[in-house]
Amino acid sequence: MFDMKNNLHDTLQHHDGFVVFGAGAAGQNALRKLRELEKNVLFVCDNNSALHGTVLDGIDIVSPQKLKTMKDKVVLIASDYAKEIDAQLQQLEVVQKLYFGFCANYDRWVGHFDAIRQEDEEERIQQAAKLFSDKASLDAYWGIIRFRASLCASQLMTANYREYLHPRALPQIDGVIVDGGAWHGDSVETYLENTRYSCHIFSFEPEHRNFLALTDKIKALGAKENITPVQQGLWSDTTTLSFATDNINSMEFSVSTQGDMIVEVTSLDDFFLERDNFPTMIKMDIEGAEIQAIKGAVGLIQKYKPVLQICVYHQYNDLWEIPLLIHSINPLYTFYLGHHSQTIVDTVLYAV
Repeated sequence: MFDMKNNLHDTLQHHDGFVVFGAGAAGQNALRKLRELEKNVLFVCDNNSALHGTVLDGIDIVSPQKLKTMKDKVVLIASDYAKEIDAQLQQLEVVQKLYFGFCANYDRWVGHFDAIRQEDEEERIQQAAKLFSDKASLDAYWGIIRFRASLCASQLMTANYREYLHPRALPQIDGVIVDGGAWHGDSVETYLENTRYSCHIFSFEPEHRNFLALTDKIKALGAKENITPVQQGLWSDTTTLSFATDNINSMEFSVSTQGDMIVEVTSLDDFFLERDNFPTMIKMDIEGAEIQAIKGAVGLIQKYKPVLQICVYHQYNDLWEIPLLIHSINPLYTFYLGHHSQTIVDTVLYAV
């Protein structure tokens, strides 16, 4: 078995002579990070045969079959298809394989992969596990826990339904939906399709360029009557905050003490205080501000009990702290969990 140190960063420091599996954007980010760490890359593997014999940033791209004769090498999987590649490497009898597909924002995500830190949270992790009501959710939950401790992508249990469409937490016909972190309108389209345009959505997106893309998407969908775009973020109260927009991926813009932009944020309790309707569903994909935003919706959660769809992967302990927080606010909720990718992202808590 692979000798995983206390955390991923330390593990990388204790090895050299890596193979990167993946020649796409994630692979390029992996090569860039390994150079920063002054680590040697032997070659890059990719399943696209058209790339074999070419180079990526000066490193040869070869067929994965080469690993049959080099089974002792440490292979870093840098791809959105990490689970499939992990299974492929198992067939090639490669033992030393680690997920490494998060390097576009290495500093943000590397702390998620820390076995000792996870052991310190064991009591809270066990408490949250008791809240999930079905085997599929528990399998997803413990799969993520094992994945973080081992970086073995085969541990991930991906959901058999689309993101935000858990069969027990579907958007309601004629419902009022809060779309927190609307980005360019991807989830808006999902909700409209599944309610046959019979819902109203408040789409919150604080960043200006993303907000413009959102409004363009609303026009393209012919959904002006269904959607109210709101250029604010969600938080525990109504104020202004610093917002970091220097990430490569515009989906990862987030609240930061050293942010380069000032944005307005609101609590959902404040937002709906003087309105004549209330949300039947609240979705949050707000880059680590979920706990603060939930605290800003305590009144709504206690009084109206909306369906909740909350991303629980941005902060290290969101996976267990968010269900525990919601349970403390309203113990009547039933919890489900869905993981919707082959990587670290897109884990959603569904609370009904």
